[in-house]
Amino acid sequence: MSESIPCSRVVLCSHGDEHGEDLALSALLYLACLVLLSASTYQACENSTDCQALLKFKDGITHDPEDYLRSWNTGNPFCNWSGVTCHTNTKNRVEEVDLRTKGLEGSISPFLFNLSSLTRLSLQGNGFSGAITDARKNEKSFRMSKAKDTVTIFHCMRAPSMSIGQCLERVHKYSGCSASCFVLVHLYINRFLHRTRCYLTYLNVHRLPITSTFVASKFLDDFGYNNAYFAKVGDISTAEINRLEKNFLFNMISDYM
Repeated sequence: MSESIPCSRVVLCSHGDEHGEDLALSALLYLACLVLLSASTYQACENSTDCQALLKFKDGITHDPEDYLRSWNTGNPFCNWSGVTCHTNTKNRVEEVDLRTKGLEGSISPFLFNLSSLTRLSLQGNGFSGAITDARKNEKSFRMSKAKDTVTIFHCMRAPSMSIGQCLERVHKYSGCSASCFVLVHLYINRFLHRTRCYLTYLNVHRLPITSTFVASKFLDDFGYNNAYFAKVGDISTAEINRLEKNFLFNMISDYM
């Protein structure tokens, strides 16, 4: 059986013309090694759900002023990418993505939902677009145009005293929802808005996040709180969160009925 030759042992120099064939063979072996290494690196990423999810997320970035994501390519092991931390005990599974205050702009890819082992996702201080981040813009637009929004069960008669930031911080702190769960929450809200043809404003930005978090936690997480607990988190009654859940689920699955 012939011995395999690592790339580091391929000799690219020759002493004398009589070794011309050896030089050509060595060059071919070296090129073959580079091709195989490149292919194996790409294949490793191609077969990794986490790697593909991160690349899809990068595809959604439209502005990276610090070129912070330059290391996010198949030439580097994705566990070594900037802002990415993998589990120490679980091979090639992403535990944390920390991209705080990098000035990134773009959309949040739903492929982040595929990072099933993700425990921490930090995206503060960036300009990502999406349902939650559009609430203030929508509110200002409605006030200026005096247009009418579609009213749903999630709309309040008047904006609650709790700010959007305070509401989201409360949900994050007390819901026990995983990082992957919150990615699903983002998708749920976008789908609901699309199905109902309404916009996220100060009147519904409190009830929608708490309900979508409640539903996502039930679907995704191994451990979840009951309806009464989430009602307290959202500062509403258990009967009301039951109605919200029912309406939310109906709008989410109406295409399949």
